[in-house]
Amino acid sequence: VVLVFFLLSARTSMCSRELSRIARGLVRERSGGLSLPPGCPLGDDMYAAQEASKKALRRDVWRCELCGKVFISEFYLDRHFDRKHPVGGTNGTCVADACLALDCAAAPHLARTPLVDRRRTTSRIRSAAFASACDVDTFSSEVDDCKRLFASCGFDATHCDTLACVDGRAATNLGRATKLGRNDTPDPPRVPGLGGERRALRLGEKTGLYALFLLAYYAWFSRGPPTRRAPRHWLRRWT
Repeated sequence: VVLVFFLLSARTSMCSRELSRIARGLVRERSGGLSLPPGCPLGDDMYAAQEASKKALRRDVWRCELCGKVFISEFYLDRHFDRKHPVGGTNGTCVADACLALDCAAAPHLARTPLVDRRRTTSRIRSAAFASACDVDTFSSEVDDCKRLFASCGFDATHCDTLACVDGRAATNLGRATKLGRNDTPDPPRVPGLGGERRALRLGEKTGLYALFLLAYYAWFSRGPPTRRAPRHWLRRWT
């Protein structure tokens, strides 16, 4: 029993939950929320049942719908699934293995489950932490695997031709994946140094507001105690 639990835990730890959430979100965007064809391996997600058993009550309160236990973050809830509700058997596909084809580095915001089920508008900034490792000598075979995967799932396989191996990491110039039937558009060119200028502007605004607060505070408490005039009788006005 201990050996079986160790093997199941090892298989679960080898499949990243964060990358699986990113890949799952990108597949949902490409399919438009529709069901995938029967021959698509991405439709048999090994973490699908566990992800459906999560309940975000608040940002710091997550509940397991399988046993009712409550945790302070999604991270500890994932560890709870690994210990108490491990994925049984060998059924299911680790959708994180398709991150090279889906370009998971272009959508790091999908690594966490949103608290509200709605479409979020986020900046298209790549994350090197989620970039898939690659080898230039064997990258052509990875592109062929991407085409076969996209063809079996009904996606546009021309996306795979944009993949490239740069400095040992897979990259593409198309940014986030789009829904099925919509053309991908290249990322807008990034202006170098623009982020530093924005940070300096925000720091200047905060410094100015803090200076105004100190000036108002000093002006208010430097007036001294208020003075009261002695009351005058109404008859004195006629004398």
